[in-house]
Amino acid sequence: MNADIKLLRIFVTVVDNGGFAAAERELNLARSTISNHMAELEHRLGTTLCRRGRAGFALTAAGESVYREALNLLASAEAFDRHIDSLKHSSLSGELKLAITDGTLNDKNLKLHACLARFRELAPDVFLNLSNASQIDIETALAKKEIDLGIIAHHRSLPDFKYHHLYQEQHFLFCASNHAFYEIADKNITEAMLAEQAFVHADYQLNPEIQKLTHNFNGRASAGHMEARAQLILSGAFIGFLPEHFAAPLVAAGKIRTLKARSKSYRSDISAVHRKDAISDRLLTLFLAQLKEQHHVTATQN
Repeated sequence: MNADIKLLRIFVTVVDNGGFAAAERELNLARSTISNHMAELEHRLGTTLCRRGRAGFALTAAGESVYREALNLLASAEAFDRHIDSLKHSSLSGELKLAITDGTLNDKNLKLHACLARFRELAPDVFLNLSNASQIDIETALAKKEIDLGIIAHHRSLPDFKYHHLYQEQHFLFCASNHAFYEIADKNITEAMLAEQAFVHADYQLNPEIQKLTHNFNGRASAGHMEARAQLILSGAFIGFLPEHFAAPLVAAGKIRTLKARSKSYRSDISAVHRKDAISDRLLTLFLAQLKEQHHVTATQN
């Protein structure tokens, strides 16, 4: 029933925000009203979903289970609405939710703008929702069925996801103009010297090849977003890796330089990723086709 769906949406929002108080703004409801809705949901389900008090907000075991099932139910309801909309209209309709990692605006290899334009031509009635997020946040949103497709560096393969390689991204090691290494020639920088420097790493699991490249580094900071990583490097207190396209304007301005480019560089695979159980979705299938066409991806490259 619609009333049950409404209560489950409120419950999911409360859990995602970590409690009643934090969910007030997103729900635009008073805390007392949220509490009443939660009590009603618990009554309808016949079980306690959460503990709230001085110790803070925490889900019960039943609450954890209901939360997982609620995510699936709400995602299925949205997919059902989208499917019905497509049946009612000769053209595609509904909403397609996409997410990309930050720092891609100057990446000439990413043909996203062309994909968006072509998709708009083919499905003008579809509402596009595009957001920026860290790699981990994109994977989490996909797992929770909050988005339909993400574009990320393929740093690991999760069993519920399908990955479509688009292109490769070149990364180099950088230091800022106010770092001690900036004026030192690469030939005079030893591995031991590099190992002594404070290093900023990405706050997600790196693939084995990159781990070998950085295993001796002195990790003293982490940043999931590229711009945050760049800020730490620009401070002069850290060295770190950045994509070549992202770093290019900073290099041109003399704010950063590469370090040991021949030995301290790597390529990452940039991929489109979605849940395996979403491949039958017409909007996702159409957008994925545009991505593959623009990036010259053949069927054998999936």
